[in-house]
Amino acid sequence: MSQPELKPCPFCGGPATVWPLPAAALWKVHCDECNARGAHRRTMADAVREWNRRAESVEEDLIAGRAIAWLCMGLLTGFAILALMWLGPVRWWQIT
Repeated sequence: MSQPELKPCPFCGGPATVWPLPAAALWKVHCDECNARGAHRRTMADAVREWNRRAESVEEDLIAGRAIAWLCMGLLTGFAILALMWLGPVRWWQIT
């Protein structure tokens, strides 16, 4: 059986290999260099498709990351404002 076309490892750039898992009737792809592994799938084609899937662009990942960061900052800021409202005017330098 010939090896399907696999993209290099997304972490180290090394070559990857498809491996069957006969006991579980599953397939996986793993990197020969750093041992990164793809998800276990029922068919070899699904395992290869999952391994070869990459983000469409770095910009999409950055936008998603920024959105999560802004959401977290908003939540933290909101909690800080609520805490300050609950505590009232506090002179932080007098708390020892």
